[in-house]
Amino acid sequence: MNNWLICIDDTDDIGTKGTGEIAEEIAQLLVEKAGGKASFVTRHQLFVHPDIPYTSHNSAMCFQLQSCVNLAEIEQIAIAHLHAECAVAADPGLAVLNLDSEYDMPALIDFGLRAKKTVLTKVDAYQLAEELGVSL
Repeated sequence: MNNWLICIDDTDDIGTKGTGEIAEEIAQLLVEKAGGKASFVTRHQLFVHPDIPYTSHNSAMCFQLQSCVNLAEIEQIAIAHLHAECAVAADPGLAVLNLDSEYDMPALIDFGLRAKKTVLTKVDAYQLAEELGVSL
């Protein structure tokens, strides 16, 4: 059984499903497909700034999944659901980390805390994801 951390930001729009609802649906789909157990979805407030496109609150959602599902299956299910449910103009993001792997937890926490206080770019995120082995 693997322990996964699955995070999304779907850039929702007024009148569309919220990021939390979509994250809960993905968690349910993953459990239905592969069994296991998903935690509740947590909301993470990101920095609100004119240089960051967002619709209402600029938050991301995250949940833990304990399951025998593999990374490819997680990505297949989550990406398909994001594409089906996201707002037309959305630029959705999906991050998946195997919590049983070795990764630099302080670096990951530092990035998350900085995302709450400053403008970070996709380049920053992809760089860190590559360094830490996070699928992004």
